[in-house]
Amino acid sequence: MPGAATVRATPLYEIRSAMGGADPFASVPAAPAIPGPVSLMRPERIASNGMDLLIADSGLQAVLRTDRAASVMSVVVRLPATRAGGLAVDRLGSIFVSVPAEGTVWQIDRTGRIDRRLQDAAVLASPESVVVDDQGRIFVADALGARVAIFDRTGRVTTVVGPRNGVPDAFRAVSGMALGPAGLHVLDAAARRIVVVDPRGSVIREAGLDPSVKAPAGIAADRWGRIFVGDRAVGGVWAISATSDAATSVEGVSVSAELADLAVDESGTLYVADAAGGVVRTFRLTQPCP
Repeated sequence: MPGAATVRATPLYEIRSAMGGADPFASVPAAPAIPGPVSLMRPERIASNGMDLLIADSGLQAVLRTDRAASVMSVVVRLPATRAGGLAVDRLGSIFVSVPAEGTVWQIDRTGRIDRRLQDAAVLASPESVVVDDQGRIFVADALGARVAIFDRTGRVTTVVGPRNGVPDAFRAVSGMALGPAGLHVLDAAARRIVVVDPRGSVIREAGLDPSVKAPAGIAADRWGRIFVGDRAVGGVWAISATSDAATSVEGVSVSAELADLAVDESGTLYVADAAGGVVRTFRLTQPCP
C-alpha cells in the first residue's frame, strides 16, 4: 500500500488573547461585549467556515468568535455547562453547539440568538461531535449510544447510523467527525478505525487507523479529500491521503500541552486547539500535487 504524500505545515499565528468587544452580529444579551482583553483559558472545540473561527472554551464557559486576523474576540453565546461536546458552523454562519448536559444541540444564528434546540431522547442521550453539510443535514454523535443521528433541515431525525446501516460492529466510541468529498468520516478511536458514511447514513467503507497514530484526538478533512487526525501522544497531526489508509506526520505541527481538536477551512488553513496551553495554533498546509 503506498504511503501518504508528505504534508508540511507553516506556522501562521497563535490565538491566546485579543481585545474584547461587542460581537459585530450580536443583538441579544446572551452575547455581551467583553470590556477589555480576553484570554483563552481552555479551548476544547474549534470550527471554521473560512470567514469566522469559532472557539468553545470550557474555562470561559462560552463560544467565542474571532476574525481571521484574530484581533478581536467576542462572546457569541454563554454555555449552561462547563463544556461543549461539539461545535460546527455552516457557510451562512449558523452555529451548532452540542450540550451533553442537556442532551440537545443548539442552533444559533449570527446574532447569538438560539433558533432552536435539536433533541430526540430516543437517539440522543449525550450529544458530542456535530457537523453540518451544505444541504442543511446535521450529523450528531451520541456518546452514550455510540451512534450517529442524522437530522434534516427541519430538525427531524431521518437516520441513525449503526449496525442496521451496515456498520459491521457497533461504534465503541465516536471521538470525532469530519465532512470531506468522500462523505462523513467518523473517528472511532476506541476501535481504532475511521468509518466513512454517505449523507443517507449508508456505510461506504471502513479503514483501520495506521499503527503510527497512538492516541487519536480530533479529525478534520480538507477539500482535496485528505484526512487529518490529531495525536495526543506525540502532540502532532497525521495526514491520511484520499487514496491510501497510510498515515504520515504533518511536518511543522507540535503541541506541547494537550491537543484537543482540529479544523481545516477551504483555504487550507489548519487550526489546532491546545486546551491545556490555552491557545489555538494556525498553520498553512501545503496543497497536494495535481
